[in-house]
Amino acid sequence: MENQLEIIKSNLPYGYEGIIAEKVGCSKGTVHNILNNKPVSARSAYKAKVLSVATQMANEGLKVLNDVSTTAKALESYGNAPK
Repeated sequence: MENQLEIIKSNLPYGYEGIIAEKVGCSKGTVHNILNNKPVSARSAYKAKVLSVATQMANEGLKVLNDVSTTAKALESYGNAPK
């Protein structure tokens, strides 16, 4: 699970701990402990919510990057891309 958490964290925006904490209603420390798989977070009541919000944020970022890539390819095929 540590590898999956690292992948998710690498795709989160700057300041994600504060954003997630605000959305979930917990502290940034709790978010940090959960996303770093600290033993103290194993039974946290916030664990499922934090992981859910983090996954959603990472998916939103991935969708935006895919949209940018698709748009760039479309523009390139029409000859509108800078050379």
